[in-house]
Amino acid sequence: MLLHYSLRNLETAYKNFFHDLKKANGSTSLTVNPERSRRANGKGVGFPKFKKKHVSKQSYKTNLTNGNIQVIENHLKLPKLGWVKFYKSQEITGHVVNVTVTRTTSGKYIASILCETEIEKHPQVSQNIGIDLGIKSYLVTSDGEVVDNPKYYRTQTRKLRSYHKKLSRSVKGSSNRVKAKIKLARAYERITNLRDDFLHKLSTRLIMELLLDTCAVIWSLEDNCCLLPEVRKQISDSSNKVVVSAVSVWEIEIKRKNDSLKPQII
Repeated sequence: MLLHYSLRNLETAYKNFFHDLKKANGSTSLTVNPERSRRANGKGVGFPKFKKKHVSKQSYKTNLTNGNIQVIENHLKLPKLGWVKFYKSQEITGHVVNVTVTRTTSGKYIASILCETEIEKHPQVSQNIGIDLGIKSYLVTSDGEVVDNPKYYRTQTRKLRSYHKKLSRSVKGSSNRVKAKIKLARAYERITNLRDDFLHKLSTRLIMELLLDTCAVIWSLEDNCCLLPEVRKQISDSSNKVVVSAVSVWEIEIKRKNDSLKPQII
């Protein structure tokens, strides 16, 4: 099944490429190379690229067939591998469809289990709230609630600097360089996990507790501030777009400073 999925993905990639190339030939003249013109514009599907072992993302997907995938407590059964002990982040409910195993840059393996289950719908209410996103404080709601910005990247800057120095001073091809590379990847992975945990809990609380119907998101920063490197670093550390995309299942109205709704300066 594992090789079948690889061949199926390769077949899909070739079909998409030739289908897109056929559409480009039909809409352009013969004097212009359609593939080159569409790539220059950032559109279209390119020719399938070979995925190298140490460069590309290492992952594979397998489907449920004749009970080859099972989950019992903290053990997962996979084809060809058998029973593997794993850390279960949440309870698995419903019917298992497939499993995708991915290897991260820090050397960890993550199993993403797709299940088919019923989702309970939350009650609909007509409650409006405004959210002012910023840097010093992560957000301020129209109800007066202030959520502080944890700034995970800035708190780990000293460790990242030391890990970068060790990696740059190590000899290429040595075992110490591999160890330094893994330490640096784990440091970045920890920052990502902390930020994702904070953002997911915050967005879930806003959706579940407040039961939003309409959310007005206000950006407190001007577009010219994004040109400054220090401000740009703080904006990327905040990841305000994650909260906006998480709440985007509701009707979101984004306001700027030049609109009628004045934002609160943080």
